[in-house]
This record gives sequence, structure tokens and C-alpha cells, in this order.
Amino acid sequence: GEMQEEQFSWKAKKWTQQLNLYQSNHDNPNSSGSEDAEFFAAYSTIKIHEEMIKDAPRTKAYRDAILGSKSLFKNKVVMDIGCGSGILSCFCAQAGAKKVYAVDASEMSHIAELVVHKNGFGDIITVVHGKLEDLNSDHIPECVDIIVSEWMGTFLIFESMIESIIYGRDFWLKDDGILFPAKANIWLAPINASKYYSQRIDHWKDVYGVDMSPIIPFAQDEFFTRDIRDTVIDKDDIIGRPCLVKHFDLSSITVADLEKIITPFRFELTQAGEFSGFAEWFDVIFEHLDEENGKNDRQIILSTSPGLPPTHWKQCMFLLNESI
Repeated sequence: GEMQEEQFSWKAKKWTQQLNLYQSNHDNPNSSGSEDAEFFAAYSTIKIHEEMIKDAPRTKAYRDAILGSKSLFKNKVVMDIGCGSGILSCFCAQAGAKKVYAVDASEMSHIAELVVHKNGFGDIITVVHGKLEDLNSDHIPECVDIIVSEWMGTFLIFESMIESIIYGRDFWLKDDGILFPAKANIWLAPINASKYYSQRIDHWKDVYGVDMSPIIPFAQDEFFTRDIRDTVIDKDDIIGRPCLVKHFDLSSITVADLEKIITPFRFELTQAGEFSGFAEWFDVIFEHLDEENGKNDRQIILSTSPGLPPTHWKQCMFLLNESI
């Protein structure tokens, strides 16, 4: 089969619109549009950062990858793009980085500065408040050896910061620099979502003794004509082998590569049952880890796959109106 993903409008102009709150007039939030204010207000709340930090698979993967690469980080200059609370920057300092530039365009950067000094890293970590694309040598006076970032969004690239990673790579990373993580994959697998259909559709047939089935086609149109995000999928509902839909090498991907993703793929059902559509998840891969037990090609993979410990990204579903 062939799947054409919706066209992604990841243009620099869009980022300018979203982030202009933190340009030269950022001290006056009322001068920027309400959409911009909402975007940054969300990432300025403790709640969203608490959710991310309490996401143990996510935070542990970054900690283990960074602290498991001390020979790489030792005496290196690092940029943490979208540093948020500053925890990844602190991991980099713990791993021996000489200098860390922690960049964030939200008001959370001020809290990150408090965290940095509380942990004694004030001489190593410099928190830079602003949009990466607006920074210059006055803010970051040197190229960096490593870019660290937790940039992933729903479906990997929805609401993500991948464009800023590309910008940082092209304008700040040394030619032999390293990205953490280095690679990413998007996966699809056929799914039996009969339980979800039952929850959202079948109950209309009898609502406290009233037949409300005329609502069903409207419910189908509302629930199943778009992707369903933030869903925890039972691995037993996966009825076929996963397909690798897209592989991203962060060292070479371009913004143009993200504008439209068209990928032919084949899937095979490995068990009987209703076919409802596809489950989606992603993983990211950390490379260049320290040698261990004679192995110098170690990797750490942070995966959001069904059946693994859940992350705050959960999974997505793309469903048919009715199962087959």
C-alpha cells in the first residue's frame, strides 16, 4: 500500500510567528499574538515539565546516554536546545562537559538558571533565554561539539522542535560534531481497535434505554477521520509486524525532507482478528557511547512502542471508519 502523510508546513516563517514573543520585544508579552503567548505559556508551566521529568523511560534514557558517554562529553562544548528545566544540561555537566549553552525561548529558562546554580554548575552552564534562530555570537561565541535536545513531539514530528535542531546543526555544530540523539524512526503496525470502537461507537445503540444510533455516523466522522493521539495501545491489539515508515538521520535531514512524507509500505497480518487501521510510535537512538565490555558500537534506544514502559508521548492511531 501507499500512505501519503498530511503535508507538514514546517517553514521558518511559521517558527517566526510562533516564537516572535521572544524576540527583542519579549519583555512586553501583550505586543505579541495570543497564539504565541499560549504556545510559550504552555512551556512555561511547571506541570508540563513535571510530566516530562516523571516520564522515567524518557529521562532515564537521556541520563544513561549522556552519563554513559563521558569520554565523548569530557571537555566538550555542548548546546542543549529547548533546555526547559535544565536537567539535560546538568547531565552534560556531570558527564564532564567544559561548557554548556542551555537555550530556551520560554520563561522556564529563568527557572533553569536557578536549577543550574543550585547544583553548582554556574561556571559551566550558561542559560540563554531566546529563540535559537535569533541568537548570534554575542549570545553563543563559539561553535559546539555536541547538540543535545529532547525535541520529539507526537508522531515524532508533530509539534516538535526538529527544525530548530536542523538550524542549530547547520549554524552552530562543528563539522565533526555529534547530535544526541543521532537518529529516529517512525513505525506503523496494523491494529485491532475493536475495544476503542466499542467505547466510542457501540454504546450509542443503547443509552439508558434510548436508541441513539443516529449519532453513530457523526461520531465516526468526528473520531476516525483524523489521527487519534495520546493513546495507550495494548501490544496484544497489534495484529501484524511493524513497518518502518521513515528513518531520520539527524546529521543530514533537511527541512525540505519534512514538508511531505510519502512512503510505500507493505504489512502482513500475523494473527486473525478485525483490522481497524494502524498504530504508530517512534524511537530515537543515541550513538557514540563509551566502550563497554569490549563493545564500541553501543546504542541506547528510547522507544514509545506498545508493550514497553509507557512514555508521555504514548502512541497514535489512524483508524478506518469501520473495522474490516
